[in-house]
Amino acid sequence: MVHSLVGRALGSRFLRRTLLVGGAASAAQMLLLALTPLLSRLYDPVDFGTFGAFLALLALFGQPFFLRFESTLPLCRAGELPAALTAAALAGGGMLLAAVAVALALTLAAPAGEGTPAALARVAWLVPLVLAPAALPRLFLYLAIRRGHYADYALIQGTQTVAQGLGQLLLGLFGTGWIGLALGQALGGLAAAAVGRRRQPLPALAGRLSRRRLAVFLRRNYRYPCYLAPSTVIYTFIYFAPPVLIATLFDVRLAGFYVLAQRLWTAPLRIVSQAISQVLFGELARHQRRRAPHRVRQLTLVLGAALALLGLLVYALDDSFWTLLLGEDWRGFAAVVTLLFPLFALRFLLESLWNVLLVGEAQLWLLAGALGQAVAVVGAYGGGWIAGLAPLEAMVLHVALVGAVLGGQLVTVYHTARRLGG
Repeated sequence: MVHSLVGRALGSRFLRRTLLVGGAASAAQMLLLALTPLLSRLYDPVDFGTFGAFLALLALFGQPFFLRFESTLPLCRAGELPAALTAAALAGGGMLLAAVAVALALTLAAPAGEGTPAALARVAWLVPLVLAPAALPRLFLYLAIRRGHYADYALIQGTQTVAQGLGQLLLGLFGTGWIGLALGQALGGLAAAAVGRRRQPLPALAGRLSRRRLAVFLRRNYRYPCYLAPSTVIYTFIYFAPPVLIATLFDVRLAGFYVLAQRLWTAPLRIVSQAISQVLFGELARHQRRRAPHRVRQLTLVLGAALALLGLLVYALDDSFWTLLLGEDWRGFAAVVTLLFPLFALRFLLESLWNVLLVGEAQLWLLAGALGQAVAVVGAYGGGWIAGLAPLEAMVLHVALVGAVLGGQLVTVYHTARRLGG
């Protein structure tokens, strides 16, 4: 029986592609994790806390940089590809101008000192410089999905992760502080874009696009800028707001713990979940929607088992291990990383499956879920501060409230998969 199950798994093109993309992403993240003990000695918790504020601003503009028109590349018709790329380019130019305006406004208006407005002003000027390099690889990743070139997808994504970690390490050796972490982010994007341009060349657009075709494309795909782009902004807030709120309302050192916990668990899990989700997206986009219920069940069982094993490892590691690994400045880190793991695991499962909602034209449910999570995050930390809760108690409230919303979103994914299968 076991031999039969293994044979079916190896014979499944979907599982082979999932293992290829997810395995490459995992290998790249393992290298990044291996660099973490070195990075934690080159950069202190305050550097990571400041870098968290920078990442929040970068992601606020970077995640919806193309107004999510890049997500249409695997789904659009052959004749619509020039319109899709043009719409993405126009959206990116507009977002870059908006980032410059916001950075200038924050720099001119923020007061001096150590508060959150001053911290945002210190990091804002670098965001427009890093924005385009960080976002550009996504065009080549979605082109690879469209063409079914998952080895190229894995190569581009792995290049970005590895180059980012090595860049941060090298810049940290020169004592650059949080700026080294930020510039390493840009180096990773530039390296991935260079590999993507070589492996997944952009099609020539000259003579193939008219205003009418662009207008038709925009009308057919209005859900992406109207529903998916706003939900992306809100999800970005959900991801990056907790360390900013913790630093503002409680303790900047604890915010640094949160940022490193995201780097250790959320970032690797997020990369792998995106890889899995994109393989699922590619299969469903190529008119194989009846398999959606089976794929969702299959992935839920496999990923649930993997998360259970990872959870056993997380809860087996005590504070002495983390202090030995990261350094004496990080004593107390175990309490944060073990507390947040269930939330990271639920988010990983949802992000592995939520492209089902794109194929099912259910982007509105993504927006509703994002709004629910945002309310939960603000309520947990803002309400916890008003109620006089300790920082870790507010974090427990955060895990409970956001976890409930994530559970509701998973139910929506399963209903959408059944509808596609029917």
